[in-house]
Amino acid sequence: MKSIRWASAFTLAIALAFFGCGEDSSPPPDAAVGPLGTGGSVADSGGAVSDTGGAVSDAGGADSVASSLDSGVGDTVVLEGGIRDGGGEGSIPTGSDGALDLAGSDGGLDARTGLLADGSAGSDGGVVDTAIAEGGVDANVADVAVPTLAEAGADGALAGSDVPATPDSPLDMPAGAGDGGVVAVDSGADRSPPTILASGQSDPQGIAVDSTSVYWTNGGGGTVMKVSAGGGTPTTLASGQAYPQGIAVGPTSVYWTNYSGGAVMKVPLAGGTPTTLAAAQSGPNGIAIDATSAYWTNYSNGTVMKVLFAGGTPTTLAAGQNAPQSVAVDTSSVYWTNWGGGSVMKVPSAGGTPATLASGQSKPQGVAVDAVSVYWTNWEGGTVMKIPSAGGTATTLASDQVYPQGIAVDGTNVYWTNYGDGTVMKVPAGGGTPTILAAGQSGPNSIAVGATSVCWTNYDDGTVARLTPK
Repeated sequence: MKSIRWASAFTLAIALAFFGCGEDSSPPPDAAVGPLGTGGSVADSGGAVSDTGGAVSDAGGADSVASSLDSGVGDTVVLEGGIRDGGGEGSIPTGSDGALDLAGSDGGLDARTGLLADGSAGSDGGVVDTAIAEGGVDANVADVAVPTLAEAGADGALAGSDVPATPDSPLDMPAGAGDGGVVAVDSGADRSPPTILASGQSDPQGIAVDSTSVYWTNGGGGTVMKVSAGGGTPTTLASGQAYPQGIAVGPTSVYWTNYSGGAVMKVPLAGGTPTTLAAAQSGPNGIAIDATSAYWTNYSNGTVMKVLFAGGTPTTLAAGQNAPQSVAVDTSSVYWTNWGGGSVMKVPSAGGTPATLASGQSKPQGVAVDAVSVYWTNWEGGTVMKIPSAGGTATTLASDQVYPQGIAVDGTNVYWTNYGDGTVMKVPAGGGTPTILAAGQSGPNSIAVGATSVCWTNYDDGTVARLTPK
């Protein structure tokens, strides 16, 4: 969101480091199986009034984009705005089936969990001495413990961890990933380079914006942060939180989920004492709000919940879901992605029978909604999708993306982050050619849009960025 639980695989970080797209650190927990906080509300990816997992991004300029793109793995060539790996020394090593081959004959590393293909994690629980001959990468990270699935509880959560367990089969790159497809590179003629609003953050996860400020959660740091949209010194709104994940902002308060602590929280926009809206939740992940209530997904026990801003007993809107991830709301319904079940779901916000909008999706991650459609990213499938909120046929807005993560919409365009190749993208909501707004980002995670800017969190290097205009 967050960690990218699925994506949060420590191993993916190794793969990304090899690609030259990020630091050797694990992806956000919500990135695949866990909180991502990329859900949102009307014209936003995270909350009725804001975004639960947005981020600040920068489009860079024509020169900066080209420069960033041309720093990839081996003989990378930028053609007509598309990115192609020309092979040669340092090109991405693959197995006979085209999947990344990072661990040799044992089948490769699991890009989500950091486990070897046989489900093991090395004698000390870490990924030890994994070398990529072609790239010369020696990922000796024995100091990072990665529990095996055998250590996971019945609900799929790792014992003593804030990151849910994930499948132990190797995660192949999406079909066509690294090939670029048909992509336009934004000229950046009318925009400044991305602005770094905050650095030195610890596992920045969800992001939200309002007319004056940008808000985000630091999963590793246990803090909820705020900074002026124009820049300045970040303010800590809450500390000592238990892996805060998704975030949303309303007229008077900021709302977030504590994934490890099992709580849904709020605090006044100006700061103050945090209030617990709901406790004893099971891996609360994405969050969104409307005019009266907060909605969230419980990743570990498969429920979608609701509670009034004033507090009270939480209401279960849906149960029996398979690893529900991000969430979004409009004036009448709640929408979410089921990471494990490969579905996009909907239920009336007042309660009722859940309905499946789309099935057969490949690890659906972030979700956003506008007045007419629902949008989501397919992490493994490498696609950005759209479907009428009333139901109908799903449309592919973008394919060949590299681990698309957070998503946001402003009524005109759809924006998303590609965690795998460090790009921030947009495409017209009605369809068209995807555009690269910013490249060379370090694990772009959650994303949010405001009136003039797009913002995102960079999980790998601990920064929060803004791009104006969007």
